[in-house]
Amino acid sequence: EMDLVYLLILGFSVHMSYLAGKHFGISDTIDYFEAKGYIDLDDE
Repeated sequence: EMDLVYLLILGFSVHMSYLAGKHFGISDTIDYFEAKGYIDLDDE
């Protein structure tokens, strides 16, 4: 029974880490490309 709890906690932790990494990674990538001039984002 405790193994199941540990497995659920591990799964939740991995999932949340993936989502956080995906969010921050995409945000940093967009900022980098905009700073280098590869993309131009118009704030309208």
